[in-house]
Amino acid sequence: MNTTTVSWTIALFFGCSIAFAAIRKLTEHHGAGVTFAAQFGALVLIIAGVVAFVRWRDRGDGES
Repeated sequence: MNTTTVSWTIALFFGCSIAFAAIRKLTEHHGAGVTFAAQFGALVLIIAGVVAFVRWRDRGDGES
């Protein structure tokens, strides 16, 4: 396994942990539904970003 891949995986994991903890703290005075919706929205954005990045990177590899 590539060490760069492992490094990015660890960084993404800890970054997501910090983001979800921040969302939970920001929405602690609201209902559980608000917290869930905000965290779900963040999850969708993170997944979309990762998918877009991987597709962009793979497209660049094929043209060389």
